[in-house]
Amino acid sequence: MRGFYRISGGILLSVLSSLGSAQSLCEDLGVSSRRHAEALIADETLYAEAGAVDLQAYGTSKLGGGVRLRFGRQILFADDVEYSQPKRHLQVEGQTFFESDAIQVQAQSADLRLESGQALFRDAQYVAFAANARGQADELSVSSEGKAKLTGVRYTSCPAGQEDWVLKGDEIKLDSARGIGSVRNARLQFKGVPLFWLPLFYFPVGEQRQTGFLPPRIGDADATGLDIRAPFYWNLAPNYDLTLTPRYMAQRGTQLSTGLRYLWSHSEGRSLVEYLDDDEGSNEARYLLATHLVGGTREHWLWQAEWLHVSDLNYLTDLGSDEADEAQSQLPRSLRLSYRNRARGLHAALGIQKYQSLIADAPATEKPYARLPEFQLRWAPRYNSKEIRPSLQIQSVQFRRQDSLEAWRSDLNLALDWRYDQPQAFATVHGDYRWTEYRLSPVDAPAHSLHRQVPTFQTSMGLRLIKPQDAGRYQTLTPQINYLYVPLRAQDQIPIFDTSQPDFSFDQLFALNRFTGLDRISDANLVTTAVRTDWYSDHGRIRHLSAKLGVQWRLESANVRLPDAAAASAGSSDWLGELDYRISQRWRAQMVGQWNADENRMDQGSVAARYQRSSRSFAQVSYRFRRDNFEQADAFFAVPIGHRWRAAGRWTYSLEDHRSLEALGGIEYRSCCWAAQFGWRRNLNGDGDEYNSSIYLQLELNGLGRIGEGLDRQLDRDIL
Repeated sequence: MRGFYRISGGILLSVLSSLGSAQSLCEDLGVSSRRHAEALIADETLYAEAGAVDLQAYGTSKLGGGVRLRFGRQILFADDVEYSQPKRHLQVEGQTFFESDAIQVQAQSADLRLESGQALFRDAQYVAFAANARGQADELSVSSEGKAKLTGVRYTSCPAGQEDWVLKGDEIKLDSARGIGSVRNARLQFKGVPLFWLPLFYFPVGEQRQTGFLPPRIGDADATGLDIRAPFYWNLAPNYDLTLTPRYMAQRGTQLSTGLRYLWSHSEGRSLVEYLDDDEGSNEARYLLATHLVGGTREHWLWQAEWLHVSDLNYLTDLGSDEADEAQSQLPRSLRLSYRNRARGLHAALGIQKYQSLIADAPATEKPYARLPEFQLRWAPRYNSKEIRPSLQIQSVQFRRQDSLEAWRSDLNLALDWRYDQPQAFATVHGDYRWTEYRLSPVDAPAHSLHRQVPTFQTSMGLRLIKPQDAGRYQTLTPQINYLYVPLRAQDQIPIFDTSQPDFSFDQLFALNRFTGLDRISDANLVTTAVRTDWYSDHGRIRHLSAKLGVQWRLESANVRLPDAAAASAGSSDWLGELDYRISQRWRAQMVGQWNADENRMDQGSVAARYQRSSRSFAQVSYRFRRDNFEQADAFFAVPIGHRWRAAGRWTYSLEDHRSLEALGGIEYRSCCWAAQFGWRRNLNGDGDEYNSSIYLQLELNGLGRIGEGLDRQLDRDIL
């Protein structure tokens, strides 16, 4: 007769919560799912159920005929179990099955000590659910403190009979409380080929940071030759850590990179030093220094610092770095302190900013000015509909540049705004008065001052129309008209410090000034008209079509201009149009154009189409041009080839220069327990006169880690 007994006592088997974080594609590892999850409940009482029971109050009790033991979130099955009440010891001989939230074990025998919360399994096969991995061990012991020890171990995330990779070790120790594991005499094999052997190998268990080696990065490039990086992570303290990365380059030598991350109660930052003692290509020491810091108080204060410096102009082109792109020509250095009070609409900032120029033989006039220092103050109270809001902006900045004109620029802008905003219509009125003073210090002339005073008036109004349709579909139509008036002020005598003319776009249609910066305030007497329409379905959750069209009508010529630039004549500006069309669930198209009505031609535009079948299968083609500047075509794709293979690539081609700007491609194989990537990239260097070629290799062992570097970062940009 089967009995069911309740025994006062407890046991905690916290085993192997994670040997890795990668998810496997394998659907069956042999014992891949929890068989008895519904029976695992949080109850700290030991329950026993058996077909035959011989109870001894102070001796050894025997349970047979099929035994089932359950304690909280652990369950155990065995044919026969002996229980010693004085020692509080469970001994199992024969086939044993154990399952918890973290692990599943099948063993030939087991010992469980209730008092200490320790368990020992012999000739065990296990499945670690969190890592979706399995293995074998001659002995597997665990304790209530979250420690585990395995001897004679095999570990893999591959299914039985298909062990493409396996990690072997004489002994594995796991400490979930510290979040660290170790393998003694560790041997990693892939396809039967040994990849590495280490007498002692440490790895993280769970999400806690641990000191140790990170996966290496391996590649090959024209500028460096064979490129191998082996980063070592050093967990110095809970709030700061260090990464040391030796980097071997066959054509350059050995570089050492040191990255420090730090976190305090009110700020965080990172610093990096890359140093190459003797570049075999240039016979000189080369280095990069970088620091980024940001912090602040919870309510009002914010501080930011950024510093980036390289030893020579060709550092990024020759050696590359994760800190900056090789095409970057100006490296920023800045320090900024800000104060913000949202309740009072107050914002103030004090900062400095300068750059390191990487343009060879660049004249002083082509280098950006440093701001040493710059002060900004803005007061703008909360904006309520149908109310007049005053606002104030003040800026004072000193511009410095070696062997060049220097200046202090002080600017004050006082404005009044009124806004009417309703679901069906809106209207705004804006007026401001700007006063600007320049105190100029020429190199070979006496210092002098310039003043400028400019008022601005702008008003805008529009409608929000909705046309309901059936089945949750509707169309919106938003026509808008804007009038801007700025009187002409002579400004040709004012030097250019930070002002440029951006591309004409929808953002510029309603701007108060057609220039960026304050050195030029364009005169204006113009009307802007624009219209936008959107088509929605599923009650606004899906937008199928968005179209915009806009143009400026200049009632008078705009005579303020940049040096060597033409004034904007009276009449209509270029027409701007944008179209974003979701053709179907998989197809999407986008078009942007700027039409010159005077010349009856398109001055710039772009067209792009994208097909996306899934997250792993998509293709995109695009074309963009700007008259007398560039004309480019771009193709980008990722396509599965069968069940396990995938190809991806990108090609950017200059139709104007008849040459490739960048080409990259790769192929990926992914099985249930490992993946590999091979990629190649060929691109123009920073000067645009030579090509660089690179090779990328990456091997990923699910549940263990990655070796090498793939093409993911290169392909994941400029997505439609």
